[in-house]
Amino acid sequence: NRERSSALVFTSWASLLRFEPRGLPYCRLAGTELFPLLQEVGPDTLAINPRGEVGGELYRHEIESICEGLERIRGRRER
Repeated sequence: NRERSSALVFTSWASLLRFEPRGLPYCRLAGTELFPLLQEVGPDTLAINPRGEVGGELYRHEIESICEGLERIRGRRER
């Protein structure tokens, strides 16, 4: 059994600070950059605003669905 992995994402600076990320690396990305990266890295879940007032969790198949949608949108723009 492998350990489950999770990526974390925060929708605001205040949400990140509420999590207290001391010693953890972080960067700012647009969703269009984030989701393809997540698909490549392959975490089991994406935790949204952990310890925040409003948050949630996406599973790997939901991340993949978002990436498929992004690809369809990009394809329409290139026409």
